[in-house]
Amino acid sequence: MAIMAGHFELFTDDQFQIRFQLLAPDGRVLAVSGPFRDKHAAAAAIAEVRECAGTGLIKNHCETATLAIPKPDLAVELEDLMLNKGKLEDFVENLTAVAANTVTCDSPDSACSITITRPKRHPITAWSGPLARSLDQLEDNLKQGPNLTALAEQRTVHSSDLTGDDRWSGLAGSATEQGIRSCVSIPLEVEDPSRAVMSLTAVTSDAFSRHDIQAARAFAEHASRTLRSALRITDLTETVQNLYAALEHRAVIESALGVVMGQNNCDHDTAFNILRRAASSRHMKLRDLAAAVVASVSGDSDILVHFDP
Repeated sequence: MAIMAGHFELFTDDQFQIRFQLLAPDGRVLAVSGPFRDKHAAAAAIAEVRECAGTGLIKNHCETATLAIPKPDLAVELEDLMLNKGKLEDFVENLTAVAANTVTCDSPDSACSITITRPKRHPITAWSGPLARSLDQLEDNLKQGPNLTALAEQRTVHSSDLTGDDRWSGLAGSATEQGIRSCVSIPLEVEDPSRAVMSLTAVTSDAFSRHDIQAARAFAEHASRTLRSALRITDLTETVQNLYAALEHRAVIESALGVVMGQNNCDHDTAFNILRRAASSRHMKLRDLAAAVVASVSGDSDILVHFDP
């Protein structure tokens, strides 16, 4: 059995399967493992190979991993996330976890975040670890950084070492204090005016190779398609909920108009003007005053009107 030389490299192949390879000091590939379900399983296998100090075990991992740990199709996995998403926040959190386990680099403590911004709504952000959260918080405080640049300019932003990166004044020192050395921020393609970005952070410099960035961008393409669908579903759901609420409010107002018409022996338009003037003089919303009018007649302060399409 040959004594091992060189080093291990964790990578994601073209099928988004996590593998590792043993490289000679001159960069030649000595052996390549089979696929693993996530980078933690791959790291455990690397530790086992190192302990045995031989290349033959990598081939064993190639056989066992392929049989014992089948890798689900990424598109199917992301589609399942969308169909079972619940709230949009839950979907983004799960998508971030998948990204963290799919896109790899040489740094053992790398982390991932995904941020979505939509007009007139609070941003949605999820993190796979404290490192990614620290970078987002620094950018929020400083109003600058790789994530914000990627969001604004809609392009991939890579910093191999934030310590010497002068593109964002003030970020370098703070990032180093938080243990953040390198990062990659990749915009996710969603429909205007929404914006989204996926960020990968690491504790070491030069953590993301060109192959890592290519794999991350390929994952981002898959994630973008799923995210666009999730945003459309969310927008449609919110629109329907708003329409139902408007119809329910209208039903309360119509009930109050019936009361006013009966009390004042007037037509519908006259009753509406009476109700509108009363709401304005009391600085109340028309719907709230209407509910009070109906409650004064029914004796029930809780006016429940449900619109059933």
